[in-house]
Amino acid sequence: MSERQIEMLWKCTSCGARNLGRHSVCPSCKNPKDGSEEWFMPDDTAAAPTVTDPALLALATAGAHWRCGFCGSDQRSDDGACKSCGASKKEGTSLDALDEPAAAVPDPAARAASAPAAAPPRPKATPRQMAIAFACMVLSCGGCGACIWHLGKPEILEARVASVAWEQRVKVDRWQVVGHEGFAEARPPQANGVKSLGPREHHREQVVDHYETEHYTVKEQDGTKTETYTERESCGETCTTSSKSCSEKCTPNKNGFATCKTTCSGGSRSCKTKYCDKRKTRQVTKYKDVRKSRQVPRYRSEPRYAEYFSWKAWEWKPNRVVKAAGAATTDLRWPADEEINAGVRLEEGETERSAREACYRVDFVAPGKDGDRSFPHVCATPEEFLRYPVGSPHRLRVQGQELVEIDPGRDAR
Repeated sequence: MSERQIEMLWKCTSCGARNLGRHSVCPSCKNPKDGSEEWFMPDDTAAAPTVTDPALLALATAGAHWRCGFCGSDQRSDDGACKSCGASKKEGTSLDALDEPAAAVPDPAARAASAPAAAPPRPKATPRQMAIAFACMVLSCGGCGACIWHLGKPEILEARVASVAWEQRVKVDRWQVVGHEGFAEARPPQANGVKSLGPREHHREQVVDHYETEHYTVKEQDGTKTETYTERESCGETCTTSSKSCSEKCTPNKNGFATCKTTCSGGSRSCKTKYCDKRKTRQVTKYKDVRKSRQVPRYRSEPRYAEYFSWKAWEWKPNRVVKAAGAATTDLRWPADEEINAGVRLEEGETERSAREACYRVDFVAPGKDGDRSFPHVCATPEEFLRYPVGSPHRLRVQGQELVEIDPGRDAR
């Protein structure tokens, strides 16, 4: 960007003479320039001569003139008093300040009149109105979800015990001699009465039966050959230069001169690499198909034999289960010793051990609009079972068809 100073013109209103900007007094009629006589640019600013004289350059760059507050004539920035009437510069005004538009101060009354009227305050909703609005929202937005929640909601039912059933059983294991058969690796160290039963098939193995000739083809190297190919390589540059354009803009200095700045764009040079196809050669390996053969084994399954044994060993073995059961009553009892040991005869060295198991079931029935609803329940202990005699009333907490709780608190609803 380049910068230069040019001289502006002004027209005397007294004699009509066109004067150079350097003059603050008309050379023809000797009248001083005043505020009514504005500077103007030459017809062709590009052809206007550049100010090179040092004295004129000092005037051009000295700053804006000031206007006398008494006679209205224009004075140079370095003049301390008006050359026409002698008034002080302090009483004058810079031409820069005269050109600045005054900030508009809005009229408070007009602003208040133009402002939109304030909206009246919304009345606060009552609790009843809020409840109705919430119910509408649920019905419109979550009807399906509300139905699903209602179907899965726990309910309290008045029920009675329709039937009960129980079973208490004793499982008896006996320590006795048990006979076994098997190969040597299955025989325990404490086995006795071991007898050989002769060889038996222990397992089968895959053994080579014969070989067959299999033919196949492989690729093997067979020298080299010359191959021609094309490769792109850099072969210079392609460059372009954009056209250059310049424009000059002149701005008044408020002192009879103007600053002209020239701005240019374009004229830059850009290049990019150019590529060309180039023929080349290289040596590549050649291959040929070679027919070969190999011997492939074929297998057969053959049995392998080992000595088979019989033996005896002491161990615990389930012997019997003795049950006591009942229905429609909660009178519990375990099988008596006479029942457990009836007809039992132990051989020398034999002994027995027992374990107890029990199952307690209660069936509740609750009336419903579509008929009675049944809810079975398995008790964990006999004490719990005894709390539900047939016909006794109970309150049930259920969810769907599942029993959740028996005899919940009175505040369950």
